[in-house]
Amino acid sequence: MTDDRRVRPRLATVICIYEGASVLLGVVSYCILTYSHRIHPSVADYSTPLLQSVVIWLRYVLALAAAIALWQMRRAAFYLLAGRVAIALVLFLVSLLPSTPPTPAHSEYMMSTTVVGGMIHIVSAAFLILHACIAWYVYNITSPKALSPHVPESNTLT
Repeated sequence: MTDDRRVRPRLATVICIYEGASVLLGVVSYCILTYSHRIHPSVADYSTPLLQSVVIWLRYVLALAAAIALWQMRRAAFYLLAGRVAIALVLFLVSLLPSTPPTPAHSEYMMSTTVVGGMIHIVSAAFLILHACIAWYVYNITSPKALSPHVPESNTLT
């Protein structure tokens, strides 16, 4: 049996580490928020709706599976990362939907939350573009054409 996978590029290794670290950071931040809410119930409730929580955990699972598949230079890494980008795109588009209209009494409060919300949308869009670029790169390096056996040129005289 011939293994036609080639050596993993350095950028692919960096992407594997990034995906694994993002999962680790997400799980740790979730645990910290849950723990801080249990210790200080006066802190704002950070609970999320069940569907949103399931989607967030699904994104973590996809990222971890993609990191493992990319480490092995499998084509499945692209499909996992593309699924993660699709979920992130849907969440981003849903976040753009307008919420309840502001009341005149809360206009100053709404102004500050609008600015912060705009900044969050810009950062979210930047990460969405980054993850789409990562998925495209993984598509290119795991394509069957890229995975064909690479025959290095020999320096021997014939």
